[in-house]
Amino acid sequence: YLEGYLPGKAGYKKAVLFAPNYLAGQVAEQYFEKGFNDAGGTVVQKLLPRVGAPDYGSFIGQISSDADVAIVFFTGVDAVRFLKQYADYGIKLPLFGFTVTVDETVLPTEGPSALGFIGAAQYFSTIDIPENQAFLKEWNAAHASAPEKPSWLTLSGWIAAATLDHAIATVKGNLGDKEAFLKAIKETKLSTPAGPFRFDDKQNPILPRYVMQNREVNGAAQPVVIATIPEFIPVEKPPELPAGFTLPK
Repeated sequence: YLEGYLPGKAGYKKAVLFAPNYLAGQVAEQYFEKGFNDAGGTVVQKLLPRVGAPDYGSFIGQISSDADVAIVFFTGVDAVRFLKQYADYGIKLPLFGFTVTVDETVLPTEGPSALGFIGAAQYFSTIDIPENQAFLKEWNAAHASAPEKPSWLTLSGWIAAATLDHAIATVKGNLGDKEAFLKAIKETKLSTPAGPFRFDDKQNPILPRYVMQNREVNGAAQPVVIATIPEFIPVEKPPELPAGFTLPK
């Protein structure tokens, strides 16, 4: 939802949606459209290439001349192929979407084709808070022989492990008391590499959400945090963006 809301909030009025043609892609386009509509925009086109398509040219060539922004979701090698071909075709529509499309594990391969992409997620390695700096120090030491960037999946694993660690310690290892163990999980509060984490009364995971734009930093594409939503609640309604924040357009 947020990924569709952001381009509408930036002032774009007519969107083309791109996502792979399977359940996750179909649902992504539904959320993109709802967020974009709620921000005052209209989706003029939905394109769903098959998973693993070697050539996106036939879809890129269909982009409506009415569209003023593209909202996209691809993963892995599909994301790399799509962005590079999108750039090769000289398409000038700005790109918004799920940041998995430009995940830091594939970003070095995407290179300049990923520049300008705007999205939001709970974690980027470039988040400038003390908790992340401490985490990156440990991460880099552990991966010195094969350097790589941590991703949002890394954070998810970190939170899951830390939550279990907290809950097990709270019940003093007595996992036979399931009610107490589940209560300890629900009451977990953590200081994570992405900031404070807790569950709300509906068991939604609550932590900051970071809006980023890929920019060139020291000669390479890098996610640059441009806004922070301190407590992001994952529901289908307009989020409270920071006062005075204006999205790049």
